[in-house]
Amino acid sequence: MLVVVTCDELGAIEILKGDIMSETMRFKVFCLEQYKNAHGLSGREAMEQFTQYGVLEYISAFFDVLCSYGGKYIVQDIDMFIESRQGIQTQ
Repeated sequence: MLVVVTCDELGAIEILKGDIMSETMRFKVFCLEQYKNAHGLSGREAMEQFTQYGVLEYISAFFDVLCSYGGKYIVQDIDMFIESRQGIQTQ
């Protein structure tokens, strides 16, 4: 079964079912859910932050390393990544 997750400009997630979902995409969804739950955010709010700070691209770039960690560590890592990006955006 293919599941494609896309995000529109409002952060809404659309899921289309088919035959195969990539391992990377499943992991991105897992990270988003972990982050959302840890911070008490809605899916839209979490996706807005991921989009604003390039978190999905970060997850793709470091997938091999991040996928070996547990949910709590991943959330901490994403928090540190967003913090570092916030510093860049305010300068």
